[in-house]
Amino acid sequence: MEFISDVASGGDTGKPSLFEIIAQRKMNELLEPALRHVTSVCAHRYPRYLVRILNYHEEMFAAIMCIIEGYYLKNYGASFTEHFYGMKRERTRKINGVSAMTGGDRAKSLLFLVGLPLAKARLDQYYEKISGGAAARLLGQDFVDDEDAEETVRADADGQAGEHAARR
Repeated sequence: MEFISDVASGGDTGKPSLFEIIAQRKMNELLEPALRHVTSVCAHRYPRYLVRILNYHEEMFAAIMCIIEGYYLKNYGASFTEHFYGMKRERTRKINGVSAMTGGDRAKSLLFLVGLPLAKARLDQYYEKISGGAAARLLGQDFVDDEDAEETVRADADGQAGEHAARR
């Protein structure tokens, strides 16, 4: 994509601008929440069919993105959002004078584009589960479930009793 600012500055039109790089990353980050919102709105209308899809949203999104990203990497040499902004992936080292991506390069790119975000989403969900959720972090112990609060009080009391016994 060429912009007037690129022409006026005399910069290399083959390289993406900072705006294009930031916009591509933001667009990539917003695809998943946008699809989740569309799926949840449709699930309210057709719950019989779409609730299962909504329950397994991360896996469905990863499968869809794996197909889309694989297609774009194979045919255009770029991810979906990179191609949208006119960018292209190339090898830094040339093999036989060609800088095109190999099958291994595409597989690694697909792993980084789809696999790692899925793993991060799973780890974030696990962290939310074991930490007590966002309310516990933001609002303190007053908004934690009663059972969790009782366990915390018991653990504090046991710890204080142990300290008193250690002092004697």
